[in-house]
Parts: sequence; structure tokens; C-alpha cells
Amino acid sequence: MFILTNRLSILEAWFEDAPYDCTYVSSPFDAYAKINEQAYDVVVSDINMPVMNGPDLMKEVRIKHPNTMRIVMSGQFDVTSSIEAINKGRVFRYLVKPFENKEIKIAVYEAIQAITRDEKEKQRVKEFKKSSRDRIKQMSHSLQEVEGAVKSAQDGVFAAIQNMVLTEPEQHVRAELMEEVLESIFCRLDLKPESERELAAAGLFLQVAYDHGEPPVRADSWDASSLPGEPVCRDEVLKMRSQAVLSKMGFQLASDILDRMDTTPQIDASINIDHDDGSQVGCAILRIAMDLVALQQSAYRREEALRLMSKNRARYGQIYADIFKDEH
Repeated sequence: MFILTNRLSILEAWFEDAPYDCTYVSSPFDAYAKINEQAYDVVVSDINMPVMNGPDLMKEVRIKHPNTMRIVMSGQFDVTSSIEAINKGRVFRYLVKPFENKEIKIAVYEAIQAITRDEKEKQRVKEFKKSSRDRIKQMSHSLQEVEGAVKSAQDGVFAAIQNMVLTEPEQHVRAELMEEVLESIFCRLDLKPESERELAAAGLFLQVAYDHGEPPVRADSWDASSLPGEPVCRDEVLKMRSQAVLSKMGFQLASDILDRMDTTPQIDASINIDHDDGSQVGCAILRIAMDLVALQQSAYRREEALRLMSKNRARYGQIYADIFKDEH
């Protein structure tokens, strides 16, 4: 505690047995020097002093040490002085002389208690924030583990489906090519992981429910060469069952894409990667992937396949340019 007063002997006697470390000065200049050296829990000052007044000192204390509790003493109650002390110094107590020693002791005690409460509250808030951060971190870690477990489970299901349903060697080769092509497309697009999983699921089940249509025609000239035919549904019941499996696995977008692949023969030219209709975007991406797979299976090199697809980019809407803007 720091006390600035011209009644040092009286206050020293009053606080002699108090459980506080007290510093006493009678000069405002000494007060400024001490306050610049260190912070005090409580500062007690006369309001009227030579050279400067108490409110100015309290203002300086508030600026330098905002957590210090401030008490002023006055020989008489003066409205102007008290308002100045409150406005400038944000004082905790305003004591009017004469007062008994217990009054100032109570004021100091309550100031210390207020500091203790503030410190406890700050510590509580600090611990709460740390606990909240720890909980959020733990939940985030748990969610990552859940996501990893879900992905592993889905991978296992996909592998099982590929082994059980894709019975022809050609289907397995096409499914592996489709996976590679989709991975290369994902690298070029800023898709969410869940969207990539939906497209991968749709790409796998396309091998179950659809044929790739007429094979591409490779001719001596690019103008005479043709793209693969439109995807053709093998069997409506098979497609519906595939959609049901996807829906039960939580891949509703993949199910919607599967439903639309043979009902959307021409992709709208306005469809780009930011379009609101996710199933149309997915149809366009998978149409590109299916054509690229079919062309590579027909002995086209990748650059040759992309050249032919670029000549017919209207087939894919704006999506084609979004994906392969750096390759042409």
C-alpha cells in the first residue's frame, strides 16, 4: 500500500499492526517517483497538496497502474473536488476528515478485497478460456478421428462393393482409371473433402449402373474423331438399388448424380464450379471423367484426349474450362 499525506505520523501509527507492506511519503514529487518505480495494490492520498492536487495524482496512477485501487482523503467535503477525483482518478473511496482509524482501515480492507475478487475473476475467466480451448481442441481431435474412421469404413465398403459387384475385369480397370482421373481433377478444384467423397462414390457406382455408351472413334483427323457416346443406364432397377445403397451410406449427392446421368444428355453451358445445383456440377465433372477414361482406354494419350475434349467443350459446360484452364 502507498500513502501520500502530510499526516504521516498518525497514519503510520494506525497501520503499524496492519498486515500490509506500506510506503509513506509526504511529498508529491516523491509520490511520482515511487509510482513510476512500481505498482501498488492501494494508493491513499490527500486531495489537497502543495504544487498538485490529489485528483491529478490519481489520474496518473490510473493511467500507469489501472488495477491499483485509489482512495482520497479530504479535510472537508467539496462537491467539485469529489467529482474531479471521481472523474479523473476513478477513485474507490472518498474519505472526509476527520475520520476514525477504523474508517480508513475498512476502506483499505474493502479495496484489497475488491482486488482479490478481481484477480479471482480474472483467473476464473482465464481458466475457463483455457478449458474451453482445451475442450475445443479435444473435440476437434475427436472429430478428426471420427472422420478418419468414417473414411476408412467407407473405403472398406467401396472396396467390398468393387470386389462383389464389378465382376468383369474391364469394369475393375475402368474403376481404377476413374479413381485416378477423379483424383487429378480434385487436385485442380477447391472442393470440400465431403464433396470429393460424394463424387468418388458416384464414380464407383457409375461402373455398376451405367455403360459408357458408344466407344470413341479414332480417325486420322481430329475433325473426324469422336467422343464416347452418352452414358447409358444398364437397368433401372440396378440404378435404383445403387441409389438406395448410396443414400443409406449418407451419399445423397452421389445418389442424385447417379439419377441424373442419363436424364441430362446436354450439360447447361452456364454450369460452372460455383453453381448452386451440386448434382449438375457433379454430373458435369463425372461426364468429363468418364470421357477421359474412355478415351484413354481407346489408346489416346492424355494430351490427345484433352485436345479432342477441348474441341467439344460445349458438351461439359463451363466446368471443363474451370478444371483444365492451365492445359490449353
